[in-house]
Amino acid sequence: MTFKIEQLSDNVTIYCGDSREIIPLVGKVDAVVSDPPYGIEDLVEGYGRSHRNIANDKNLNCVIEVLNLIKQTQNNIWLATFFSSRISPLFFQSTSMLDYFGEIIWDKKNIGLGTQIRYQHENIAFFKIGEPPPLNDVGSVLTYTVLKGEARSIHPHEKPTQVLNNLCAVVPGKIILDPFMGTGTTGAGAVQQKRGFIGIELNPAYFDLARKKISAALAQPTAFWE
Repeated sequence: MTFKIEQLSDNVTIYCGDSREIIPLVGKVDAVVSDPPYGIEDLVEGYGRSHRNIANDKNLNCVIEVLNLIKQTQNNIWLATFFSSRISPLFFQSTSMLDYFGEIIWDKKNIGLGTQIRYQHENIAFFKIGEPPPLNDVGSVLTYTVLKGEARSIHPHEKPTQVLNNLCAVVPGKIILDPFMGTGTTGAGAVQQKRGFIGIELNPAYFDLARKKISAALAQPTAFWE
């Protein structure tokens, strides 16, 4: 087992390594908010090219393994995860071991590429593990323009921080876990909501970007803890 760990603050820890090895070592968290691989690399023909590669994006096997690990090691938490509308039946069949609660839609305000059904939204499913406290109130649609140009890093699925900020605000508790941290948008959103954060990312390049993004959020004038 090989991984790198960095403590960015008393309540913010990030790991570079495989979630399947690290999750059993992570202590109690209050919620999971994540944007994992969608498992549609071959379907959309292109996410696996060059530096835009996303590990474990050819199918949902790794994602489901990680979700099962979270179910085994955590209790009384909310789990919010993005998923692809292109394979909704497979996603819900694969997550049948979790207690589905509902979902939020991110309206990207831009129609996606492709033909026939061109998606302008992405879905975030909410599951319960055990009996967590109630969610904080939120509308079912979050409307933020998709990142473009210089606002976007090398990650092909990077989300606006405002979207993850809203999701982190919905779940109760102090510590949020993201087992597929990517460039750290969930971590930045958690910090902006004055929550603790534990993030795990396999790709060293994305991990470095996550460290910078979360560190910048921590350095903002508003005190992390009030």
